[in-house]
Parts: sequence; structure tokens; C-alpha cells
Amino acid sequence: MDKLGDLLTDWLYGLQTDFKRLMVWLDRLGTGQRALLLIVLGLVPPLLYWMFLGRSYNGQQLLALVLILLLLYSIGIALVIAWYRAKAREKVELKGFVFKKYFPQKLDSAYFGFDNGDRDNLELLMGSLAPGDRINIRALGRNRAGNLRFLLTFLDMTLEGGIQNLDRDARLSLSQLILDNFSFNGNQINPNTIPSSYSKWNDLTQNGGYDSLRDSMAIALGQG
Repeated sequence: MDKLGDLLTDWLYGLQTDFKRLMVWLDRLGTGQRALLLIVLGLVPPLLYWMFLGRSYNGQQLLALVLILLLLYSIGIALVIAWYRAKAREKVELKGFVFKKYFPQKLDSAYFGFDNGDRDNLELLMGSLAPGDRINIRALGRNRAGNLRFLLTFLDMTLEGGIQNLDRDARLSLSQLILDNFSFNGNQINPNTIPSSYSKWNDLTQNGGYDSLRDSMAIALGQG
């Protein structure tokens, strides 16, 4: 029974993660793209029904069915996206930070040492959805700046407006964002190390101390 429970838990977790990724994808679509998707979703079911079961229905009845389905699809998608956005704001956006537009296909996972789970969770986080687990920052040869300063540089380059010269309240919000969503080598980050590390990182960044790291990270993020 325990193994069956574990299998069901893994399946439900994967299903939930895939559904969140679908919501991120839908949220990124433009108005025209969403309209095209709704048209396709609205046309396919009645066409299939007409091909196999509904040849006795006339054109007006089929058109009415298409319009009803389009309306229901549009309302359903809008409600689901709105619900996930509202849920995400409780954990991410209330901290006052917004991530830049993210293109997963451009990310160099090897540079950051991200596995598939990290990539999925990062995509959720940067899409303003709560990740399923903390994103693991691993000690790598290129991560010579130290895990926390490496992460601070990452956030500075991925958050709108960056994180340099933050005031006290914004620093507290940043600390909570880090603690909630990131780990170091699978371990929880020590909150006591964040304030001093941020101050040192901020001073060095202002003086060009991390320019080389920023250049290589920009390429790994697809920004270069």
C-alpha cells in the first residue's frame, strides 16, 4: 500500500506541475494567439461530432454549438489563469518583485547545474507561479563567487529593475524570496548569512567586481 501511495503521489505531483506549466504557457500567449487557440478548440469538437454522429444537424445548429463552446472555453481559460495568478501573488508578487520575461529554451542548464526539476520550478517561479520545490543552487567550478553571491547576481539579472541598492524593507522581502524558493546543494539557506552577503555583493557589484560573472551568466540566460 505504501508503494501504491508513493506512485499515486508522484503521479498527482507530476500532473499538478504539468498543469501549472500549461497555465504559464497560456499566460504568455498574446491576445491573437489565445483567440486562435480558442477557435481551434471550439471548432474541433463540433466537427468531430458532426463527422461521426451529427450529420442530421443543420449549419445553424452547428454554428450555435461552436459559439457556445468558444464562449465556455474563453471563460474557463480566463478563470483558471486568474486563479493561478491570484494564488501566485500570495507567495511571490506580494514581496514586491517581478521576474523578466523568461525563455526556458535559451537557458544553459549545465552552467547553473540545474536538473529537470530545477528547470521546471524555475519556469514556474519566473512565470509568477509558486514552484513545487526549492530551486537548488549547486557548488560548481564557475560558481566561484560563493553560492549566495552567485544567486544574488542571478536574481539581479532576472528581476525587473535588479536588486542593487535596496532599502531595508526591500532587503527583507528579497531574503524571504530567497528562503522560500532556493536552496544550496539541497540544504536550506541560513537566513543569518543573507544580510552581510548582500552588502558585500552590492558593494562589489557597484565597483565591477562581478563583471566577468555577469557576462558569462548573461550568455547562460540567453541575454547575451
